[in-house]
Amino acid sequence: QAVIENYPHNLFGLGFGTSIFPYPEHLPFFPSYATADNFDIYTHIHMMGAHNSFITLFARLGIIFLIIIGLIYYKLFKFADKYYNYIVETKDIVFFILFFMISCIAFFNVVLESPIHASLYWISLGLCSQSINKTMFIHEFGKS
Repeated sequence: QAVIENYPHNLFGLGFGTSIFPYPEHLPFFPSYATADNFDIYTHIHMMGAHNSFITLFARLGIIFLIIIGLIYYKLFKFADKYYNYIVETKDIVFFILFFMISCIAFFNVVLESPIHASLYWISLGLCSQSINKTMFIHEFGKS
């Protein structure tokens, strides 16, 4: 809903800390200390509620996020396809399985917005990157 209703405006993202939805007026939520200066804080919802990290980050960061994350996954899939036998032989496939498992969890949970869960995502991506660099070095200069 946040992505569709704000379509041309959110092409480059709504940004973090910005309100997304107006708060339903029929619900008794407005506190007595809501003044003209902080009225937006109490009359708008700032969270999406989507339990999908990729949709949430797309709404917040826009098309640039899709391009960057798309390039990351493209590079990983391309590498895993090209050097599949080698990464299975060296048992580096565990890093790729871990990363794709955490990615699948991110489709159904809040992962990339949570510092604890996001650290697992980025560490597993770093381990995949380490595996790619090691494999490329070995295939470039030979086993020594």
